[in-house]
Amino acid sequence: MIDSSFSPVNDRQEYSANCGPTSMAYCLFTLFGEDISQHDVANVLYSGATKWYKNNIQGFDPDELKQAANKLGAEAKSISSKDFEIFNNKLIEHLKTGNPAELFMPTYCSGGHWVAILGYEEKSGKNIYYVNNPDVGGNKVFEEWGKAAIKEEIDKDDDSYFAILLSRKDRKEPVFPLSKELRELLNNGSFDTLSGMVEDLKKIAETASKDTNKDFYLTDNLMAHKKTILGVIEDLIDWQSTESDFDEVSAFYDDYITVARASRIKMSKKSDMVLFTAYMTSLLTTCAWCGEL
Repeated sequence: MIDSSFSPVNDRQEYSANCGPTSMAYCLFTLFGEDISQHDVANVLYSGATKWYKNNIQGFDPDELKQAANKLGAEAKSISSKDFEIFNNKLIEHLKTGNPAELFMPTYCSGGHWVAILGYEEKSGKNIYYVNNPDVGGNKVFEEWGKAAIKEEIDKDDDSYFAILLSRKDRKEPVFPLSKELRELLNNGSFDTLSGMVEDLKKIAETASKDTNKDFYLTDNLMAHKKTILGVIEDLIDWQSTESDFDEVSAFYDDYITVARASRIKMSKKSDMVLFTAYMTSLLTTCAWCGEL
């Protein structure tokens, strides 16, 4: 079962007007890796005691969403065309960079609806779009839409196709481009929040690094020392005295590998590997002893 607190992409919209801000929060998390919520996005435009967006069924228009994205550090560009092929080619070109997009569906629930497209790939010559719909619950975050589904959802009584393309103002790559492993982790959740796991890994990488030259991916060290770290943990803990078991610890370690790979955290090539393994061992044994796994 997904813990809705695992990351912003696991949250559903809380109000009928919030599909736009919620989808924007998904996109901003992809770009910056920060826990920006639907309320953070909405509050950029409408704050104060009245919280207009909680009760207004009209929702947010494209200019408002682009304005919110701009204030939160993103660049937002609209694409619109009456020709679906032209529209789709521009959308795919953008998604291939790892950057997300918000897609507008004009007839959804009779009032229009925003969804986020956080990933794209081609399978057997077919276009596959990984869509996060803020109005859909359940244990699966992403829906797989094909090209026909994209066209069908926005091809009803509207004079053009429309989407907002999001990227970072600083021109840096998105923190969490949607890989297969990250998609599965977001679908399944883990024993800590995604942002919490990132902070753990950054601190460990920083502490173990002997210099400021970050030229080595943390993922490589996690994979290289996995057997050693898990072996120590397996021998160290009296598993009958804890609510966790070794398989859960091992799965949690694999989640850390996925997070490190997705976020591309780096550390010094001259890092103190004794310190590195000690910190990872301590982190996982603490979680196991406290029964948090």
